[in-house]
Amino acid sequence: MDSIEENYKTKSLISAWKTLNEIKAEIKLKESELSTKYDVHANRLKEILVSCSINNDSMINTIVSADNISKELRKLYIRRDEHQIYINNMIDILKLNDKELCIAFLREYLHLNWENVSNKVFLSIRQCQRYYYKYKKKTEEKNSVWTNF
Repeated sequence: MDSIEENYKTKSLISAWKTLNEIKAEIKLKESELSTKYDVHANRLKEILVSCSINNDSMINTIVSADNISKELRKLYIRRDEHQIYINNMIDILKLNDKELCIAFLREYLHLNWENVSNKVFLSIRQCQRYYYKYKKKTEEKNSVWTNF
C-alpha cells in the first residue's frame, strides 16, 4: 500500500473518531441542558426526543419539540450516526486492505481487548498481536527518523 494513501486513511479515520467524540460530548451537554430546563430525567428525555410518542406527556412533547436545544440535539444525533457509519465502513475496508492499521485502531482508539479485536477482524488473537506489534514497530521507526534531526 502506498505510504501517502495509508497516511490519508489513518488521518481520516482518526479525525472522524475525534469528531465523533466531540459530537458525543456536545450531545451530553445538550441533553443535560434540556433535562434541567424541563426537569426530566435523561432516559425519559431520550425517549421523548427519539420517538416523540410518550402519550401521557403531550405537554412535554410539544415543549421539547419546539425547543431550539432539542432541534440541535436531533441534528447532533444524525451527525453522530453518520460518523459512526463512516468509522464502521472504514474499519470494514481496512479489514480487507490494511489489517495492521485496522487492528491498531481497534486497540488504540476503541480500546478493545484482544479477544474482541480477533472477533472483529476474523483472525486469531496471536495473529492480531503480530499485526499490531508490526504496525507499532513501523510507526516507531517513522517517528525516530524525525527525532534524529
